[in-house]
Amino acid sequence: MARCVVIVACFFVVAVGVFWRTPAVVLRTPNDEFHCRLAHDFSLKWRHSVEKQLWQENYTQQGDKLLLTSTYIQSFGAGTPSTGTPISAPQGYTGQRVDLALDVLNWVVSDNMAGEIISADGRFAIAKKLPDYTEVQIKPATLNAWQRLWIAPCPAE
Repeated sequence: MARCVVIVACFFVVAVGVFWRTPAVVLRTPNDEFHCRLAHDFSLKWRHSVEKQLWQENYTQQGDKLLLTSTYIQSFGAGTPSTGTPISAPQGYTGQRVDLALDVLNWVVSDNMAGEIISADGRFAIAKKLPDYTEVQIKPATLNAWQRLWIAPCPAE
């Protein structure tokens, strides 16, 4: 009888690990050389290559989409989006509400742009972690328990 209970319990643990899925945001490089999990709410912050000013985009996961909720920009220049609704922003920034749903984010990081990802977990200085001009993809996913163990949270400072 005890052996039967152990077998059923093991089957239950494996089934939960495989079939119970929860939403996540995953960051990956090509060929999965580096991957990690992000918080459901996060910001991308970087220094613009031409204007040399800081930009910040704020995202939240909504189901299978990433919602760009708002942006904070230190200054406007050529090509700067200006169709959003003005909102309050941190000192020295101009804020815009955007509310744009995206399937995936593709981002190229380098030391020059000083890119970082900010969330409640802390700051992840991605430009210091990856080689210059590394392409990263950030997208929503549903992960089972085993994938959550395999794909660790992004390192935060």
